[in-house]
Amino acid sequence: MEVTQNDTEIILKLESDLTGDTVEELRIELLKSLEEQGSRVAVDLQKVENIDSMGLAVLIAAKKTSKQKHIILTLTNINEDIHNLFQLVHLAGFFDLN
Repeated sequence: MEVTQNDTEIILKLESDLTGDTVEELRIELLKSLEEQGSRVAVDLQKVENIDSMGLAVLIAAKKTSKQKHIILTLTNINEDIHNLFQLVHLAGFFDLN
């Protein structure tokens, strides 16, 4: 995972699928990012082709935490299959999908 930061945003760029085998690294980075002083956190899903239930759970928990801390959490560069997954599980409206 590549993490970059500017004045207002932290970007977490995932390098592989978001599944049980890889989700812990994202969870840790999201928790760190949500403790920073920026007002936005973006999770770049360009290289993600699959998300399992554990991946969804981490994203949902991060979204809830971001709301409590008044931080905008966005999911960016989502492919059509991942977008369809979010629609299927009724999370497309819950997340800011770009």
